[in-house]
Amino acid sequence: MQKDKVARGLARRAQTSAETLIPDMSYYTWGRALLGSSGYTTASTVAISTTYLPVKKGEEIRLLDNVNYKFKVGLFATTSASSKIIVTDWQTTTYIVPHDCYLKICLSNKDEVTEISYDKAVFVLHYIFGNYTTVIQTKIDINDHWGFVNNVLDLQTDNSLLFTWITDTHYMTQDTSQARLSLYIINKIRDFVNVSNALSTDFITHTGDIVNGYNGLSVHKNDLFDVMEVLRQSEAPVLLTEGNHDDNSWFASGEASTPAIGTLSDVVNTTDFYNRTIRHFNRDRFNFDKDNSTGGYYYIDFSNQKIRVIVVNSSDIPYTATDNVMDYYAQWTHGIRQQQMSWLANTALNFDEIGWGCNIFNPYEFC
Repeated sequence: MQKDKVARGLARRAQTSAETLIPDMSYYTWGRALLGSSGYTTASTVAISTTYLPVKKGEEIRLLDNVNYKFKVGLFATTSASSKIIVTDWQTTTYIVPHDCYLKICLSNKDEVTEISYDKAVFVLHYIFGNYTTVIQTKIDINDHWGFVNNVLDLQTDNSLLFTWITDTHYMTQDTSQARLSLYIINKIRDFVNVSNALSTDFITHTGDIVNGYNGLSVHKNDLFDVMEVLRQSEAPVLLTEGNHDDNSWFASGEASTPAIGTLSDVVNTTDFYNRTIRHFNRDRFNFDKDNSTGGYYYIDFSNQKIRVIVVNSSDIPYTATDNVMDYYAQWTHGIRQQQMSWLANTALNFDEIGWGCNIFNPYEFC
């Protein structure tokens, strides 16, 4: 019942007033981008970042594992090695950025003997870059959100259907000029999930353009994975719709691909999108088209409120090619095919009793 949800929310507030909504988590993709294969070798005791990170005066670089590791910070006026301002001495706890600039990190075991493995180096760099105290944050004190949470809880009734909604996050890690924005986006998605958990919502939904879709397929898949890892923290069902950026056809259409026109091997088709995203969330509660279970459209019922929430796939295009060139690119072509229309009319909108309502989520009003 809704009162139970409110009670859980109030109990959560009582027990976590001094805690954080967001747990310590690593940014695997960011670490992976910083430590490319050219950055160091696994036979080395030092790992050097390959990316210039834009930072602001006063931001805090903190190494959580200061027992085994130490780091240096190189400050640069631009993203060029020739613009070097200073390289610090070895740091073991915290470094405060003295002014706006770009920085690179050099990480080492304290003994300067023990080899730094790839995974360990990435893991430690996650923590270095996961503890900004200003714009980019990985921890949000729960008290920062309780005013909003209280207002929402006060409005709830036994018949309320409470959900949180996010759209068009366009997460992308490959473009280093977007590094700050990528961290900001993934943190905001994490905020979104954790506030949703604090509210004990009935569901959360992301209505498409989860990622930006402007890179090669492996990067695109990794970006989807990063966002799914955050959304998996949701305690409520997660409803996802596919946006026109989510199949990577922006890249494949020739906007960013090499050769000039991409192929079917450059995109995530409907079934692959389902397998990488939707299937990880509450499939036991979702009602799919039995004749097209991976089609990206489905519904979920909330019996107490008599509300059916329907997710429509407006990127329902055939993934076919002529002379190795795709016939349709979801980036530019939207549509719903007859199979989905028949399911929508004859199944999703067919109720066994009167008094039910529905919400339909579809991404393209928000492009």
